[in-house]
Amino acid sequence: MTRGEVSFAKVVRSAELGSAKYQVVLGYMYETGRGVPQDYHLAAFWYRQVAEQGNVRAQHLVGLFYDRGGVLLDYVDAHKWLNLAGGRGHPAATAITSCEYERRWRRN
Repeated sequence: MTRGEVSFAKVVRSAELGSAKYQVVLGYMYETGRGVPQDYHLAAFWYRQVAEQGNVRAQHLVGLFYDRGGVLLDYVDAHKWLNLAGGRGHPAATAITSCEYERRWRRN
C-alpha cells in the first residue's frame, strides 16, 4: 500500500467508527473528487452522518445538497437542515432561510 492508500484507509476507518472530523473529511473528498472519484451521493451520506450528530457546518452542507439538487432536489429537507444550521448560528444558512426560502414559499 502506498502512503496515500494508508491515509485514505485511515480516513474511511475513522469515519466509519463515528469520527465527525473524518466524516467531514471523507464527505469533502467525495464532493470535490480529491483522491477519490467524485461522488455526490457519498459526499451527502458522510455530511449527513455528521449533521445528525449536530455539526452546524454539516447541517448547512446537507441543506445545500438538497437545495441545489446535488443528490436529490428536496426543498422540504433543504429547509429543515438549513433551519437547523441557521438556528444554531450558521450565518450563511441564516441568510438562505431568511431570504431565499421566504420568496420560494410565497411563490408556491
